[in-house]
Amino acid sequence: MSARRPAVAVYACASNGDGLHTPTDLVQEAARRRYRVLGAVADTGTGLPLDRRSGWERLRPLLGCGRLLVASAGELAPDAQLQPVLRLLKASAVVVEETRSPRPRRPRTPRHEPPRTAGPLCHVTFPAAPAQLEPAPEVTRGFLTWGTPSRQGTALVEAVEEAVGQAITHPPSPEAPVAVTLATRAGVIHTDVAGHFARPLSVPRTIRIPGALRQHYELGPGRTLTVRMQFPATRD
Repeated sequence: MSARRPAVAVYACASNGDGLHTPTDLVQEAARRRYRVLGAVADTGTGLPLDRRSGWERLRPLLGCGRLLVASAGELAPDAQLQPVLRLLKASAVVVEETRSPRPRRPRTPRHEPPRTAGPLCHVTFPAAPAQLEPAPEVTRGFLTWGTPSRQGTALVEAVEEAVGQAITHPPSPEAPVAVTLATRAGVIHTDVAGHFARPLSVPRTIRIPGALRQHYELGPGRTLTVRMQFPATRD
């Protein structure tokens, strides 16, 4: 029997105001290195400390796998804070690998991995700009490829695209962020699209999601709205 592939958490971060920054390339590099991706996060705010980035907080529980793949370590912190961050991760037994560096010949075997009660995670944030409408479906398609397949995959991609379109078409400002989260738990893909809407109460009347096991909406402060959907995580 072949050895189980070592697990990895994938993290990418862009500057505030940059466009949609998907983790697709990093996930593909993880596959080339024969890693098993536990979660992939594309965050914004390279100038912010890690503990103030919403995406990093979602990835933190997966770091027990002991391996973090990034394009560049510089995305983890501003220059003045980078070395302390790297020392902290090293003290926590987390090896940081950059895609520009070759895979270690003998990667360290992690002492433990996060509990497998939850499946793969994908989380991305991006500004509510019309230019993001075209690349947004790539996030969902990528998750269905490397994370969790679903017989309702087409419906899931279209549902996320519709919800993102609503968040981008009716934001209170072009800088209002949109966040897409996909996570698998107990055979179900839980999908959230969160954004700031000029008229959040009208959104439930305009989004129709065939194929979903469940959908509901949560209002938050500042005209924020989260569209929550559940899809079956089963193969054809």
